[in-house]
Amino acid sequence: GEAIHLARDFHQVCQTSFPAAELATTVNRQHQGDDEFMQKRRESIKSSINILTELHELVASSCSFSAEEYNPEMAATPGLNYFGLITHGFGTSTLSASLSAVLQYLHELQATTRSGSATSSCSSDSGVSMDEDANSDASLSRKGTKRR
Repeated sequence: GEAIHLARDFHQVCQTSFPAAELATTVNRQHQGDDEFMQKRRESIKSSINILTELHELVASSCSFSAEEYNPEMAATPGLNYFGLITHGFGTSTLSASLSAVLQYLHELQATTRSGSATSSCSSDSGVSMDEDANSDASLSRKGTKRR
């Protein structure tokens, strides 16, 4: 009921209002350096995206934004199952939304670091392409949860 509704709202706020591009631009302005430093930074950002994408996929596969669809047995691990149960489905859904926002920030950071400018051209919220992301968003509205 209410926990699922709050999780859905939190997910929407993360998708629409988290200032990922602004934060990435600000951070990149603070960390301008020589070419060797920037190359190491790009590699670190790429590694961070890969690791967080793995975690996001596990968590996202275990969450639901619909009380009718919540099935504790769909959790990727027993620990996520327990976490989902004690948070009434709210914990895995909000963790997924939070990871999505962090991934959006990292993609923006990667784009601004790659271009070396203060503007960004990447706005995907996870480790998938824009077309895959659009398909996931359509899936979210149809099924009530984002699957990756």
